[in-house]
Amino acid sequence: MACRADVLITCNAAEFTWDENTSRYEVMHPDDFLVFVDDSSPELVANVVSQMCA
Repeated sequence: MACRADVLITCNAAEFTWDENTSRYEVMHPDDFLVFVDDSSPELVANVVSQMCA
């Protein structure tokens, strides 16, 4: 895998083998990632959701 990602988003974390101490990536479930994004920038998320619902 070649990219500049810091997070691997997957519903199937058990299918990946990695060492949490040496891995370059944090593995997150999609729900946890979206909560993280909303917690980080709630105004932006609310704006995007409003635009999508319009």
